[in-house]
Amino acid sequence: MKSTDYEGKRTMKKVVSVLMTIILLISLIVSANAERIRVPIDFKSMSNEELWALAEELSAVLTERGYSYNLKDTENSTESKEKQNEPGEENKDEIATGIMDEGAKELSDESFLEDLSAALSARWTSSGKDTTLYSDKQFVKYMTQLVNSELVYLNKYTEYTFIDEKLGEYARAYITALQSQLVGITEYYTTDEKMYNEYWYSNGYYPRARYIYLINKAYGLNISDAYMDIFKDMVARGIFSDIMIPNELALKSELSKLDPEFSTEGKYLYVLPFNFTNSSSSEITSLTVKVNFINDKDVIIDSDNLISYENIESGKTVSTRKVNTSDHFDHITYSYSFDVQTSSFRDTFEGTVIPDIQYSWDGTLKKNGELATGQPVLDIDNLISGWDYNSSWSQTLYVPYLKFDVRNIGTGDANKITVRCVFTNTETKQIWDEETSYVVGSSDSPLKVGYSKKAFVYASVGYKTNLGITPKLTVDIFINEQLADTVIIK
Repeated sequence: MKSTDYEGKRTMKKVVSVLMTIILLISLIVSANAERIRVPIDFKSMSNEELWALAEELSAVLTERGYSYNLKDTENSTESKEKQNEPGEENKDEIATGIMDEGAKELSDESFLEDLSAALSARWTSSGKDTTLYSDKQFVKYMTQLVNSELVYLNKYTEYTFIDEKLGEYARAYITALQSQLVGITEYYTTDEKMYNEYWYSNGYYPRARYIYLINKAYGLNISDAYMDIFKDMVARGIFSDIMIPNELALKSELSKLDPEFSTEGKYLYVLPFNFTNSSSSEITSLTVKVNFINDKDVIIDSDNLISYENIESGKTVSTRKVNTSDHFDHITYSYSFDVQTSSFRDTFEGTVIPDIQYSWDGTLKKNGELATGQPVLDIDNLISGWDYNSSWSQTLYVPYLKFDVRNIGTGDANKITVRCVFTNTETKQIWDEETSYVVGSSDSPLKVGYSKKAFVYASVGYKTNLGITPKLTVDIFINEQLADTVIIK
């Protein structure tokens, strides 16, 4: 193609573009009852320069009446509309132009309601396509376009200060939900299904439906009849979400700040009962809450139900039950599930909460990495070992023995102290004997902080006479089933 032909086509495109602009401007002025308008107009007899001058004049009339139109972008926006996209691709130039045009308005509480209605209509106009044959890339682009078709109307309100604070709260929450959907579809759709569902549905669609319901209820939205069925479905889902979301937020808040009481008894670590209050405005039904004990490899090694399938009315309190574990663990989490039901929807919601206050158990209970207060810590003092005669079971034997003090160096009384000693023959690698001594039993007084009590442990396996030759023995000393020391019998 010759350059003159190319320039001629560009000129023709510009003429057509300007004519379209003039027609649009005249329509706007007429609708605004303008007095300054030159009609009839003989477009055929006008040069390109005259056409452009007329467009500028009409644009000035619109500016006087509070409208704005940028003639410089007319040719670019017209050319962008001629571009063809693959299925699911958004037209980025159109989106950019939309931001410009919508941003030309003076922001107000009322303009947000108008823009929200327009944003929903824009999204629903493009929605409903059959995406069965779309590739992942095409689907992501298509869904991104749907979200952006709302954001081009609403993003400008992120910095706007609403006169009505409640409307401002609803607006910011709605925009945040849209942004969550954008992150979900662009970051996680093909890489992490769990995170995608969290961003697209839990933090995206459900809050969007809720705030559409709340905004429409309080302020009203102007929705076209063409989209009324979609709107009604979203409002119904919003009613459901308005029950579900506050319940879940209240439950997560309660669990995250829980500081449960723990008690160490024998080889078990007990989580004592505590109260949970439903602070939401709706009933929580079929609530189940578990505590999970997790090791340093992030594996759940034990769990138990604190609450099982309870219905809790708004403002009511339920007491959890006492649970225990005998395993060492590095940290804890809470997992929950509950049901929400309306006339239109019923669903079960599940989640996991990592509490702010963490506990671990390695024989001593630690709270946020520090030794928890109010618990005993038992140590061994003044240990003596050897061989001696001991009478039991109507016979006297020459046996290995241990004598030592069990001292409480913790911050709480010890209600129970059990010492278990495992004697091992290191030469034959055989267990020589195993003996248990109850230093503090259930009928005994607790061992107070700073006090000690003597432990005597004699093996029941030995010799009838002292031959002067004894095997080499080691002893593993367990106090309340925690290994306290390993010693050699001298």
